[in-house]
Amino acid sequence: MGGTTISRRIAFDLREKYPTVILKQYRLLDTADKIVELYDQTKKTIFVVAEAHQFSRDNIYELYDAIRSRTRPVVFLVVQRGSKNELKNIDHKKRLYTTILNLNETNEFLNEYRRHLERYDDLELKHKKKMR
Repeated sequence: MGGTTISRRIAFDLREKYPTVILKQYRLLDTADKIVELYDQTKKTIFVVAEAHQFSRDNIYELYDAIRSRTRPVVFLVVQRGSKNELKNIDHKKRLYTTILNLNETNEFLNEYRRHLERYDDLELKHKKKMR
């Protein structure tokens, strides 16, 4: 199962707890305004999924900073394509690990995210066994 499928499934599963945005286009101020408006309407942390091949690292940082400067809580899940070996070799300094969630929110999100990843790993293994 690919990163896009997993990220979309996670977004679907989290949509009621965290208002979710699948980022397809990017215009810095317009996009930041819409995400801030979504937070203002829901008063919930916003979950944004972005594909790394569609947006530069600078675009993601700019958008994150534009939202953070307005002190709104947001979590970005940036999907990077590549094999597990290629992704393991990415310098940890080049990964995006920024957050403005408080510690409890961050832990809650990470625990939920891990649970989903474990479930999708199990599904992928079952799928591979079924294909044999």
